[in-house]
Amino acid sequence: AIHYINESIADLSGDDQGALFHHASEGYGFAMALKYSPYKQITTEELDEVLNAGFGTDGDFWTISVNSLNNAKDILATAYPSLSDIADEL
Repeated sequence: AIHYINESIADLSGDDQGALFHHASEGYGFAMALKYSPYKQITTEELDEVLNAGFGTDGDFWTISVNSLNNAKDILATAYPSLSDIADEL
């Protein structure tokens, strides 16, 4: 999910809407999958924040911003501390 968030941030910076929607949907799907993992380390509230704010207002990709994506990435990296040091490299 963090990899696709980073790709989405790059797409926003490069003004590539098609790639943004592709990468955002991939990231959203991977983040959504955490909901069903028996090994998840993220709370339901944190995951809701990632899905319903990080990937745009209520998952509306038209409202995605660099700030919302960075917030989602921070939430995921905090929930999964082993990713903290490499979150910007994924």
